[in-house]
Amino acid sequence: RIAEGARRCLAGFDEAPAAHFWAGLRTFAADDGFAVGPDPEVPGLWWSAGLGGHGMSASIGVGQLSAARLLETPHDAEIARALDPGRLAALDRA
Repeated sequence: RIAEGARRCLAGFDEAPAAHFWAGLRTFAADDGFAVGPDPEVPGLWWSAGLGGHGMSASIGVGQLSAARLLETPHDAEIARALDPGRLAALDRA
């Protein structure tokens, strides 16, 4: 589907070779830690991001922590604090 859409919008796209194939982008938080939890400024926005290429290996744990916090069920509070996106707001102000 992506190739079909690009072919319609980008002249010559169908003739260009693919340099790389990626399943997703590597995203990083400002402190290189994961961001898992509610956005401190946007009510209702939940982050599961900044996995920096570790998404395949960390996705089960990140998903379990996200689900536990969203459902307000038992979870490791220390890990939740360490990964909370709110910690990044202080870095923006520094």
